Amino acid sequence: MVTSIAKSKTQECMGLPEGAVLPDKTGHFGRFGGKFVPETIMPALDQLEKAYLEAKEDPSFNAELEYYLREYVGRRRLSIMRRG
Repeated sequence: MVTSIAKSKTQECMGLPEGAVLPDKTGHFGRFGGKFVPETIMPALDQLEKAYLEAKEDPSFNAELEYYLREYVGRRRLSIMRRG
């Protein structure tokens, strides 16, 4: 279950305004949403989801993820920064 703290942190990282609608635990936005992908890649997505659900319980994974979100998400690409 996603807590309100986790939702607000996710919204902040994604640049979403307060009160933005996030998907529920099945990936749906209200009655809409979900996975709209070719059936042939569903096994890979299921495997990825299972690995993420296991990894997100690991404090070192969360620390590393938070580092990358803080240091890189939303930043300009290095190649652009060198030219600019």
